[in-house]
Amino acid sequence: MTRYVGIVYYFKKDTQGKFSIEANFGVQEKVRIELCNSFGKVVKILENKELSGAYVREINITDLPEGIYYLRVKTADGNSIETVIRN
Repeated sequence: MTRYVGIVYYFKKDTQGKFSIEANFGVQEKVRIELCNSFGKVVKILENKELSGAYVREINITDLPEGIYYLRVKTADGNSIETVIRN
């Protein structure tokens, strides 16, 4: 399953807590990618640096309890949020 999240494509690999994200940042820009719990608290910071060009990252959240999480991508152009369900 692929969903468009701003400039980020989110690929749901399975419901056991593994997925990947892919983006193409045309110019170098500050990017922060966070995973938040259902209360909005950041539980993991996945990236917090300058990025440019193609970006792919495998994410493993099997260490987190089952529940609903939010993948938040922050750039100078704005924020994107996608729901992630950890079964």
